Amino acid sequence: MPQIDWSAETSKAAGVYNAEVSTSVELEGRDSGQPYFLVTFKDIRDQAKICHDIVSFSPNAMNMSIAKLKALGFDKSKTDIQADELIGRRCWIATKVEHQDGYEPRLVVDISAKDGFKCGYKPESEKPTPPAQVAKAKELEDDIPF
Repeated sequence: MPQIDWSAETSKAAGVYNAEVSTSVELEGRDSGQPYFLVTFKDIRDQAKICHDIVSFSPNAMNMSIAKLKALGFDKSKTDIQADELIGRRCWIATKVEHQDGYEPRLVVDISAKDGFKCGYKPESEKPTPPAQVAKAKELEDDIPF
């Protein structure tokens, strides 16, 4: 069984990334008892962790989860998906910094992202337009010595 990296630490800036699922585990909702997958995304360029996300199978979240699974390459014919089947799948994800009282700011999937993203995900085959440069520009800015 894959180990869960619970840390919210990442060196990444908010932006759009070509990402790969590096871990995926099935957990049960504390209050609802409904199953969900906790996934961790890594940047395919440098293998660095980007963020965590949840694919929930509760009735209220099913439409979001279907959009996420489609972006990861699953189709309607696949009705019994196991957590480990997500590992290695790629897509584009849009991210933002989330601030919550009592917690350090963290990078999360931006479920309200535009430009063809659905619930913050876009199939890898559908290259995003210029917003994908946001993450790259920020990383380059950090390397400038002056």
